[in-house]
Order: sequence, then C-alpha cells, then structure tokens
Amino acid sequence: MSSIANVTFTNQDDSNLAHENQAFDRLTHVVMVNKLFLECDFSLAKMQFHSNLSAKTIRDALKKSDFENFKSFLKHQRVMYAKDLINGGYLNKHTINSLSIDSGFSSPVTFFRAFKNITNQTPLSYSRQNNRLPNL
Repeated sequence: MSSIANVTFTNQDDSNLAHENQAFDRLTHVVMVNKLFLECDFSLAKMQFHSNLSAKTIRDALKKSDFENFKSFLKHQRVMYAKDLINGGYLNKHTINSLSIDSGFSSPVTFFRAFKNITNQTPLSYSRQNNRLPNL
C-alpha cells in the first residue's frame, strides 16, 4: 500500500539514527500490516502494546521523522488510505461520510480537515482532479 510516508531524520550520530529508523520501521509495519490506523480509537497505549515499544521510543521516532506526534502519524496514514480508496473508485458507490468512517476517522469534520491539511485539497477536489468522480 502507498500509505507509508517518506521520512527524513535530522542529523544524529549513527547509533541514534539507526535506533530511530528501526523504531519507525517497526511502527509503520505494525500499523500497516494490521491496519490498526483504521480503528478510530487507536491510541499511543495500544501502539505500545502492539509494537512492544515504549511510549518514549515511539514519540522519539516520530519526532525525528516528518510527524509532530502520534496523532499526526495516524492522520497521515488514514488520509493516504482514503486516497487509495478514492483512486479505486470508492466515491462512485459511497459517500464522503462513509469514506471518512472507513478511513478510521471519528468524524467527517476531522476527516475533511486532515485531508485538506495533508493534500491541500478536499476529497471531492482530489477525486475530480484524478478523474475518479464525475463533475456534478
């Protein structure tokens, strides 16, 4: 799936960088393989349980990447998943509200805000731009 983010890490010594890369790779793998990001109530505590990483390790790995925190990481994964659904023609048979729920968001408002913040366009604009939904 295309949801795995491109990540940049700040300059650190090699051992810290390797540890942060390893932790981030573990987080991404656990979240993507199990599609945990689709749970609207998925939390840092649940991530600790599933990844066997401490909260500090998770926070450090995310801070060294392009993500401010765990919530921004989840929002990114959810928006990338929503884009994949749109690209697969999801909106030809379903509503935007269904898309928000099926992408793991707890509300359509949160979904719209996150989608626009990450892609600089609304889900409908994205769909029309990519010829996935006819102009209404």
